[in-house]
This record gives sequence, C-alpha cells and structure tokens, in this order.
Amino acid sequence: MADPLDLESRRRIHAHVQSNPGTYLREMERSLGMAMGQLTYQLDRLESGNLVRSENDSGMLRYYPSEGYHQSDRRTVGLLRQRVPRSILMILIERDRSFSEIVTVTGLAKSSVSYQMGKMVRAGVVAREQRERTTWFSLTDRESVANHLIGLKDNLKDDAVDRFASLWESLRD
Repeated sequence: MADPLDLESRRRIHAHVQSNPGTYLREMERSLGMAMGQLTYQLDRLESGNLVRSENDSGMLRYYPSEGYHQSDRRTVGLLRQRVPRSILMILIERDRSFSEIVTVTGLAKSSVSYQMGKMVRAGVVAREQRERTTWFSLTDRESVANHLIGLKDNLKDDAVDRFASLWESLRD
C-alpha cells in the first residue's frame, strides 16, 4: 500500500486532526475549504492507514489522531469541544457541585442540565453521587480534564478557557 501521506490534501487533513483532536467532519470542511466528497474519501484513506480514527458522537463523527488518545481521552475531548458540557466541566474542575448549584451557576434549564449531566456520566467523565436528598457531581479525573482543556485552548474560542489555562499553568509552576 502506498504511503497514506503521499498527497498534499491528506497531509493537510492529517495535520488538522493532529492540531484539532475531536473535530467534526463539517468543522474540517469549513476550516480546510475542501469538498465533502474529497474530504470523506481522504479521511477514509487516513483511517485505513491507521493515522486517524473516527468515533461516533451522537450520530456525528469526530476525528482523532490514532496515537495518544485512549477511549477515555476521546470522550473527554468530545465533551470539551461542546460549549455547554465544557462550561459544566469547568465548573466541576473547581469543586464538586450539587445539581441545583450547576443549574444556578450555568443559568440553564433543569432539563438541559439533567440531559448534559446524564451524557457526561454515561461517558465516564463525571460521577454522580446521592448524599441524603441531594445529587452531587464530580469529575472522575480532574487532572485529565484540566490537561485536555489546556491542550485544546488554542482551538476553542472561549475566553473562560484561556483564563482557566493561564491560572492552571501558573498554579503548576
């Protein structure tokens, strides 16, 4: 089989996935300015060559580098690339929160918070615990979420992410 990176278009796609792990197909189409047919064909070739891997996220494919992203990493990155889950995860980095605290801090409807928390618990990124009559949530791996958030800061357009990354890095020095 020929080198999967023998074409410039594949090298561009591969570089994009490397620098934007967890990116959606449509995001790549817009960023790279490529036709959808060409993009999906070249992604298939890159997957066949084990250079990228796709993962279904609620009916849409996210693309990751084949190396360095275990399933738990892919789940975390997938959630961090979504605005609402990202804002909730950033709240949970600080400390464990009750359901009502999350509703209050985010300003979201209870049904939206419930849906998002269920999604994050199923992904294994957040843990749910019942304390008396209150439901509490915590990150299963705070360090991993923080590290992925810092790793994604350059391709997430979010001032809060920038502030968190600066603070986290200063605390680690």
